[in-house]
This record gives sequence, C-alpha cells and structure tokens, in this order.
Amino acid sequence: MLNGKRGLVRASSKSRFRLIDAVLFDCDGVLIDSRASYDRAIEMTVAHFLSDISGLNMKPKFPIYELVDYLRGTGQFNNDIDTTAAILVSILVNLPSHPQDAFGSEAFMNRVLTLLEMASHGFPKFVQGVRASSPNSASRIEGLLERLSYPGNPKTSLLCRVFNEYYYGPVLFRQLCGLAPVVGRKTGLIDAEKVIVSADTLRSLSSLLSSRRIGIVSGRSRLGTEYTLGVLGGFFQDGPTAFLEDEEANAGAGEAFRGKPGPEPLLHAAAILGNSNGILYVGDSAEDLLMTQNANLRRPSFSFCGVTGTARGPSRTSMLAERGADAILESVNDLPALLSSIR
Repeated sequence: MLNGKRGLVRASSKSRFRLIDAVLFDCDGVLIDSRASYDRAIEMTVAHFLSDISGLNMKPKFPIYELVDYLRGTGQFNNDIDTTAAILVSILVNLPSHPQDAFGSEAFMNRVLTLLEMASHGFPKFVQGVRASSPNSASRIEGLLERLSYPGNPKTSLLCRVFNEYYYGPVLFRQLCGLAPVVGRKTGLIDAEKVIVSADTLRSLSSLLSSRRIGIVSGRSRLGTEYTLGVLGGFFQDGPTAFLEDEEANAGAGEAFRGKPGPEPLLHAAAILGNSNGILYVGDSAEDLLMTQNANLRRPSFSFCGVTGTARGPSRTSMLAERGADAILESVNDLPALLSSIR
C-alpha cells in the first residue's frame, strides 16, 4: 500500500528499481489530465469535418471515445491528429447512400470498429490496407485526404489547423503557428486541462534524485506544457526534455527522431542525462510502454511505470500488466512513496 492506495510492482523488476537515478515523465494522463482537451478536440474536429464534408451531425451518444480508446490501445496512435484522421476515414468509407439514416446506429458503428482493426500498425499502413481491402472506396479516401491536406502540419494541412485551433484557442494558436484562426473559437480546450502532479511530489523527487535528474518526454508542444503546468514547470527547467518542437527541429537536421512508440525521444532525453544506472519512464498508455521497451533494445537501462488514474475503466491496468509494465500506480503522486519503499 502506498499513501493508502494499492501499487503494483513486478517482483523481477525490484532490483532494477533500486538502481533508478532519473525519472522521465509523459505529460498527458500523467502530469496533466487532458481528457477534456485533447480528447474533446478529437471529437470536435471529427464533428467539424463530418458536417463540412457530408452534412452529418454527430449525435451526442456517438461513441467517439470508444474509437479513440481502441486506437490508443494499439500503441501506434500517440498522435491525436492521426487518431482523428483514422476515425474520419473509417466513418466516411462506411457511409451508406443515405448516411444520416444509419449514421451512429449499432450496425454502422460495428462496421467502423471492424475497419479500425486494420489500424494496429499506424495511420499510413491503415490507409493502405483500407484501399487494398475496399477498392471501391479509394476515390472517397483520396477525396477526404485531399480535403484534409493530410498528412501535414498546421501550415499545410486543414485538419491539423482545425485540430490545433480547437485545442489551443486563437491566441496560443497564433503564437505557436503564426496563423490566423479558421473556426472562430474564443477560447481553447487547453484551458479545461487540470494539473495532476503536485508540487510536493516534484519537490520530493527533486530531493531524492536532484532536479537535474527529472524530465519530460512528451508528444505535446513545449508551449502547451508550460502553459498548463504554470509554475510547476520550473521543476523541469534543469532536467532533460523532449517535446514536439524537438522532434520537428531534429527532423530538419536530417536525423531520425520519430515519435512514440519509436525510442528516439526517450533516447534523446537519456543522452542529455548522460551516465545513469537506471532511468524510469512514467506513462499511461500502450505507446509509452512500447517506447520504453524499444529504447531498451538500444540502451538497456529503462524501466516503465504506468499510471491509470485517468483511464475510463479497469482495462488499462490489465493491459499494462500483460504487456510487461514494471510497476503500475493509480497516480503519479504515489511515485515518491514507491521509490522510497524500494530503495
């Protein structure tokens, strides 16, 4: 029991935990509760393009979050814009001749979920698979991707631009992307985010490991992370970090720096740390765990701790345990007690 709550630690991992001298954190679901921001941005972006392209109105009971959770469970959809694009492809490929009559029905949703089963290897291969399995849908897919201008970035892709404006709001969107808004929101969904990690937790870890030994590895932007964490961001100013901007900058230099579940972001942060006996990565998703396992193939010094407090059901715990997580906690705030009890 940790702080009155149950924590799970794999018996074979305890010796590795005693060597941990650095901790790297994911943001969403770990340091920050982003269910009301990123998840809602997916829903609003899907609704925007369904209305714009097909005149469909997404019903309140449309199980968008079930689709989101399914894709994230594959470990290949850390990028929420990929998630949005995959959902749009699955919906529009399955539309009948009179879409509003069947849209959102149980039969329709079953077809959408069946199609998404092809997405276990990521968005590009998903699109290739759909084209191959349903040749008659090729022109519909091409038309959709052309309309979305995706893949791309906010300056080249309407999908990215709409998604980011919903998430950031007009002020931060202009600051980050240098673009004028297109959907006309007055505020961003980022303002609905809640900070999970406490100052006491970060203070305890800084004392245990030193502030230079705690950092962040996230697919979020640095701007969005600093905006939501506020003064708590100061705990990470001396430690290693890897954000979305770092991925883009590194790619520009011609070096491999793929996002999760590729190991490059984690290895990048580890290189900044320098010598280390053991590095703990704290995440909440399949792609976080896969990134850690992939990084261990290159540098066998990583352990993984999953947190489940923002999961919508108990399946997250069993999924992380089955895939080999070294430890599982309900909250990141239980981490100091875990490390102290093992050390």
